[in-house]
Amino acid sequence: MIKDLLPHYYAAHGMNPTFKNVRSIIIDGHEVAWMEYRGTVTYDITGEGRAGQPYLGRKLYCECHFTEGVGWEKDATHGVVGLMGPDCCVRRKTAMHLRRLELQSKYLTRFAPGSSDPYSLVEYSKNIVLDLIERAKAGEFIGETGEGASFWGGYFYFQTVESIMGGYFDPEVIPSLMSEKIISLNGGIVSPYREPLPPQWHEYLSIEDGQFRGRASLPTHEDMPQTWLLEVFMGDRLLTGKHPHELPLTHSRYFGPDTSDVAHAETYLRRLIADAKEQERIESKYRK
Repeated sequence: MIKDLLPHYYAAHGMNPTFKNVRSIIIDGHEVAWMEYRGTVTYDITGEGRAGQPYLGRKLYCECHFTEGVGWEKDATHGVVGLMGPDCCVRRKTAMHLRRLELQSKYLTRFAPGSSDPYSLVEYSKNIVLDLIERAKAGEFIGETGEGASFWGGYFYFQTVESIMGGYFDPEVIPSLMSEKIISLNGGIVSPYREPLPPQWHEYLSIEDGQFRGRASLPTHEDMPQTWLLEVFMGDRLLTGKHPHELPLTHSRYFGPDTSDVAHAETYLRRLIADAKEQERIESKYRK
């Protein structure tokens, strides 16, 4: 049981954070629990001055996380370090699946009494999304680990809603809720509504070739098209005008662009510069 593992875990990690069991289930003799953790920020890696401030959250844990040699170990060089054991725990994944089925059963009882077919929930898609939002706000376990959507400031992943509803969902509901300014959908995460940010590009690389210069810029936020913006200048004159070239990103740019994306953008940009030089050569010939 997790409570039996905590003393040794605290002895190695300290009491920051501490854990409280909110709800648990035993699967094949293995405890999986929705737990509340509470602690104080020791070092703020965001640079926002949060060191010393309290933090509180909820997440799905199992015995693996608190077991030495499975969820953590003592390293001679780095001290106490985490291990990947909990991420591979089948019982933890089973607990998420069972909770989704439990919620599905609750919604069938509420919206379609007497039916066991999740398809009968489709017309109540909006009701279910709104109910799940309230459950997420209240800190309920809704069949997710608690470390994905909430990390990005959201309620839950849209795929979780589909899973709870047996794969059936009214496709008009999400756009409707967004137009009503009830939710936002970013990267598949259902989040509190926020006004879209204006487009803003950040120059990442520049290539100069005589009087020509190519510029490749990245989007600064997720509300923008996730593409490179490729522009070519001749002196101060923008040759691409109102129709700049946009090259799709194949990887998320959140932690910086992938090397393959950079190489692709550089190759494409050099091609655009070459095309611009040839176009200028042809036009200058006729200007003479």
